[in-house]
Amino acid sequence: MQWSTWSECSANCGRGMVIRFTQCAKVRNGPLSKCEGDQYFTHTKNCNSWNKKTCPSPCEGYECMDFGACKDVSTDEDPAAVCECQMGKIFSDTGLECVDPPPATPTPRPIPTMAPAVKTVSTGMSKSASTILIIFVGITLALFAALRVFDPARVIQMNMEISLIMAHLVYLIPADYSMIWFCRMISILIHMFYTTTFVFMFLEALHTYSLVAFVVKKDGMMTRKQNVLTGWGTGIGVTFIVVSLQYKNYGGEYHCWLQMDTPLMIAQYVPIITLVVLTLTLIEAAGAADYRKLPGIDQKQQTSAKIMQRSNLIIMPMVLFSFIIGTMAEYEQNFGLYGTFTLINGILGGSIFFFHCTGNETVRAKLVKAYKTIIKKEKY
Repeated sequence: MQWSTWSECSANCGRGMVIRFTQCAKVRNGPLSKCEGDQYFTHTKNCNSWNKKTCPSPCEGYECMDFGACKDVSTDEDPAAVCECQMGKIFSDTGLECVDPPPATPTPRPIPTMAPAVKTVSTGMSKSASTILIIFVGITLALFAALRVFDPARVIQMNMEISLIMAHLVYLIPADYSMIWFCRMISILIHMFYTTTFVFMFLEALHTYSLVAFVVKKDGMMTRKQNVLTGWGTGIGVTFIVVSLQYKNYGGEYHCWLQMDTPLMIAQYVPIITLVVLTLTLIEAAGAADYRKLPGIDQKQQTSAKIMQRSNLIIMPMVLFSFIIGTMAEYEQNFGLYGTFTLINGILGGSIFFFHCTGNETVRAKLVKAYKTIIKKEKY
């Protein structure tokens, strides 16, 4: 019995079959015994014509779903291709589509802690500084009230002082972190009073600009009532908008100020920084040009406006730094930041008392008169 040569593999670059054949022989036993006459008997076996080096890549002509790309994963034995999702996509549950991955669950930020003794000292320092500020600003308010000074410039500064005192009075309230609604109210009130403080400092800059730049002759561009309504209305309005959008982010697990890892931080800082930039712009505009003098301008008010202009450049940055450092100190529970917060507030209280008193023409006149009286008494 003689077999033919094996045929070529039936598959091109893959697994297939080869065949050979022989003519039937009249044999009683064995596989050929079933042949009759001149029939042929065939013999087949598996074959593999795949060659990773010479055969084309299986990715040629291979189509993937949207955002998918073919990847050749052939072995030395078999061609193979798979689709991989691109551009940050992942397979859907069915494996037929590339979809956006679900948002990752953020790792919760560990609550910062301080040693009990350090916490007691830092809390005592910061609250003492707030108390000092309240005392200095309170004396300023009492002095002007005793002298009955309520001109437009003073009304602006008075409301700024009141809003700043209120912010620090709220800060002194003992916080109960287990009562989240109470903690949120403290946070909201601190936000509102600080925002209002910066609004009144902007109005002060607008008032000084109107006099230094010779826009008006006296009393500024707005009346006392307009300044009060604008200042408190803007501060409350901005806070109301932020509260309506970010109410749940007020307060925290271990503090009642501002959670800096939430959008609430942007919502609070953007309006305040905007007010600071506008205030600085007005102050710069008032002193940068040589304006044509306005006949009949109140010279004393203009002098006071120039002093207010310079004092605002000192007081406003300190209020801003106090707000930022206080926020960070509470959020980070950092002793160094608490110390800085304490120092700034102590200096801020004294600065407000000094500059607001010396910057008002009526108080200056009273101080000069008192000084002259003392000098005369010493001579006699």
